[in-house]
Amino acid sequence: MEAIEIKEILREILGEVKNDSVLSPEQASEFLGINLNKIYELCHADDFPSARIGRKWVIIKDELIRWVLEEGKRQKQEERALTAQLFRRSG
Repeated sequence: MEAIEIKEILREILGEVKNDSVLSPEQASEFLGINLNKIYELCHADDFPSARIGRKWVIIKDELIRWVLEEGKRQKQEERALTAQLFRRSG
């Protein structure tokens, strides 16, 4: 699939989504209360719910909320695993 076709498909998809459901990186930064540079860094990550259309990044708000919740769960699991590992070593 060519890049032009992908852009057209994304435009169609995003055209069907309410405008308040699509965030710019600036809006996502404000929404999450984190630095704009961090948002752009996350946009390049495979698991972050963003898409690039031309030069612009877009983020689907519902997917962003889902990603934040899943990321929180993942971090808690990692912390629990690390704590368990530390207890095994000290015991």
